[in-house]
Amino acid sequence: MKTKLLKIDLESPQRDKIEEAADILKNGGLVAFPTDTVYGLGVLMNNEAAVKRLVELKQRPRGKKFSHCVYNLEQAEKLGRFNPAAYRLARKLWPGPLTLVLPDRSGKDTVGIRIPDSRLILLLLMRCRVPLLVPSANLSGQASPKIAAEVMSVFDGKIEAVLDGGPVAGISSTICKVEEDGSFEILRMGEVTVEQIRKLICSRTVLIVCTGNTCRSPMAEGLLRKHLGEESSIQVRSAGVFAIEGMTVASEAVQAMKEWGVDIKNHYAVHLTRQLVNESDLILTMEEKQKRQILSQVPEAAQRVHTLSEFIGESGDISDPLGKGFEEYRRAGEVLKKKVERLVKRLDADCNR
Repeated sequence: MKTKLLKIDLESPQRDKIEEAADILKNGGLVAFPTDTVYGLGVLMNNEAAVKRLVELKQRPRGKKFSHCVYNLEQAEKLGRFNPAAYRLARKLWPGPLTLVLPDRSGKDTVGIRIPDSRLILLLLMRCRVPLLVPSANLSGQASPKIAAEVMSVFDGKIEAVLDGGPVAGISSTICKVEEDGSFEILRMGEVTVEQIRKLICSRTVLIVCTGNTCRSPMAEGLLRKHLGEESSIQVRSAGVFAIEGMTVASEAVQAMKEWGVDIKNHYAVHLTRQLVNESDLILTMEEKQKRQILSQVPEAAQRVHTLSEFIGESGDISDPLGKGFEEYRRAGEVLKKKVERLVKRLDADCNR
């Protein structure tokens, strides 16, 4: 076998060479290429014969897994089960030098996933339409290659092609295992630091939900933001189960919030989606019926969805003031203010456990 050496410009990758590399991979071949960290050696994840060749060429210890490279979060979600902590890491640190190890879709095993910060490999992944298994392009136990010549010295005549994009940084990705409960373990240190990961893992997202997201939930969101302050690690959002996206907040709600120094006039309604639920650590509803609706659509969120009242140890729904005049909005605001004060105490207690 003659290994093709395809020189390529990382800033402006030649489409014909990417097409050629993608065709090799689709036909069961092995291709080495520069990533944002080191040179990797890729095969299509669903080609058993190619994966077997990869294991043999790498002299990989039996049972040691390969990480998957994908080109977007949607593709990653088909491989692993993301909890809110994993979503925060992915949103902030992908594309980049972070490999997340998550429960796989079956929940019986784990899977390593990464979106590299490399235009070349992302274009290649998009052409292949299938995730690639991409270990470093070296023999197990040896130093990871930084230039194409180092790859050729080991694999010339043994793989189909090497894309030569010049030297790369040579710092491997950080590998972080995220458990379903949000705890994490660093399996390999790389460019992403423990401090970066811990800060994102330890932050939380609270989602407040009502019906239309034009009065109660924006009021609660505004009050909670004010109590938490700008330095809080808690991110606050709101949405409505029947919200019309982009609708303006009720003028009565704006007026009522002014009494407590809360400005919500620039709020626009957000329709509640499965994605918003999945990315939130805590979902608080104004009424029991909204809680039931969320759980009917996302039953796996059961431990994260509560009415605001039950979460702070109280009972009763928070009535919708829509169409009932300003005084009703003001009363709703007073109820929410007291409940949010108790909510802040509960959140502080949870954070200090």
